[in-house]
Amino acid sequence: MLIFNFRLKNLYFALYNCCPLPGGFSSYSIMKPGDKVICINDRIDPEKSEEIRRDFEIWITKDKEYTIREILDNNGIVTGVLLEEVHNFPKFFKLINRFQEPAFAQWRFRKLNYASQPAEAISEVEELVEVEQEQEEKKQVRVN
Repeated sequence: MLIFNFRLKNLYFALYNCCPLPGGFSSYSIMKPGDKVICINDRIDPEKSEEIRRDFEIWITKDKEYTIREILDNNGIVTGVLLEEVHNFPKFFKLINRFQEPAFAQWRFRKLNYASQPAEAISEVEELVEVEQEQEEKKQVRVN
């Protein structure tokens, strides 16, 4: 049991530290289409600058919010994301042997978690609006 726990801790440590994001593996592994994300890294490695400019007509901007349109596995090489706000022309990629729209590496983004209003709070607001509308209608009837 002790050996299993030690191996499990080492596996978790490896997954947590293998990723270039603060917060480790879990920071971006739960993204899905429709999620709001923020770009945390728009830098282009100088050695890849020419290739990036050739493949991407439109590039991302750090600290800008985006919506995930699709997540691409890219044959297990690197997970990429397509964004609602950015559309690039499909290209042929030798590495994955197919045409596809160039995807941005998932590690360039962090998922945004907006607090949503509970259903009760929304219904209370709707009720207040209805009451106010009824009161306004009664005032108009009295005036006429």
